[in-house]
Amino acid sequence: VVIPNLVGRGNIRDIDLRSDGRLFAYAGSAGGANQAGFVDELDVGTVPSSGQLDGSDAVPDNVVTTDNVDAMTFRVVGRGGGNVAAAPSVDYDVYYSVRDSGGSRLFVATDVGSVPTDLGVVSGVSGLVTGLEFIGNSLFGVTSSGQFARFNPSSASNPANPIPGTVVDFTNFTNGRSVPFSGLAIGPQNLENGAYANVLFGVTNNGWLYAMDPTGQPVSVFTPNADTNGDGTISTADGFGMRIAIGGAVGLAFSPMDFNLWHPTARR
Repeated sequence: VVIPNLVGRGNIRDIDLRSDGRLFAYAGSAGGANQAGFVDELDVGTVPSSGQLDGSDAVPDNVVTTDNVDAMTFRVVGRGGGNVAAAPSVDYDVYYSVRDSGGSRLFVATDVGSVPTDLGVVSGVSGLVTGLEFIGNSLFGVTSSGQFARFNPSSASNPANPIPGTVVDFTNFTNGRSVPFSGLAIGPQNLENGAYANVLFGVTNNGWLYAMDPTGQPVSVFTPNADTNGDGTISTADGFGMRIAIGGAVGLAFSPMDFNLWHPTARR
């Protein structure tokens, strides 16, 4: 679906669907002190027609003054409770990528609206960090210039820098065709017995969707519909990417409703 911008917000730059099924959009702030953008919850039942205005990212002006944001993602940091009368609770941190002097600066907060911790300006990659996603406690990102990287957000030294040796130029797999990544998402967790649970999907703003593993290597998951690898033919070797009928995409999310709701459990 195409999600329209919300009233009083800048352009939506990313979306993220949490493991609890709640969908959020990250948009520029269009002005205002101590905020780079806004995080708003979208009603998955009425998208694209409505959204619940939640709060700013609270990025402090004494760190960076910008209204340009590019990516966000949530990380599960705790689980608790759960019984026959109530669903278990899940606690999340939220990570942001905002623009800073032509590059990207990462932040982490304990909740939307809480003042975030500055993780620093990202170095060691080219372009802007336009997509973020977690697999477990590992943070991955993609850039507007076509790079894939794994970050170590908990490191006390250079926390925003990629882990050495993990930056991959995805244009190496497309015969040099530009790969302007604009969003990143983990694959469906249950579909086809979890076949895509550790596959990352990167969308571009020029109409492509690519699949990769946690090391940034292509994964063949699609029925090829275009010459993905740029060798002049369409074959099974092109299954790591597909053309999509969406230009200017800025985010990607997969529903967690990827299993049969009528299924056996260990509970009555």
